[in-house]
Amino acid sequence: MWRRMVERLPAQLLVACVAGEVVGFVAFGASRDKGEPTDRAEIFAIYVNVACWSMGAGCLLWLQAHQRIMAEGYKSVSLWVLADNERAVRFYERAGFVVDPQSRKSFELGGAMVEELRYVRCVG
Repeated sequence: MWRRMVERLPAQLLVACVAGEVVGFVAFGASRDKGEPTDRAEIFAIYVNVACWSMGAGCLLWLQAHQRIMAEGYKSVSLWVLADNERAVRFYERAGFVVDPQSRKSFELGGAMVEELRYVRCVG
């Protein structure tokens, strides 16, 4: 699923490797949200293999993406996260993201309704 998403979006993709094996990735590019500023980037996905959680891979992926986003001149960056994903929410909040309270939306995933929230932060 992630491969298909990255292939169809004009995005950058960075990977994290341990002992030559890919253990995570981050995909990012210009914001896809309608009505948002043109100088806003978006993190489309950050994924780290569960076996590698709490080893710093996610943080390194975010920091590398952040550097590239800054270098491209974006002023802010957003991302969408499932509202119930407490671990991801904590990660993003520690990285300086703040929830956009007007952004809550629901959609069907695997036959269940889930809620998603947009988080935003300044790049600088």
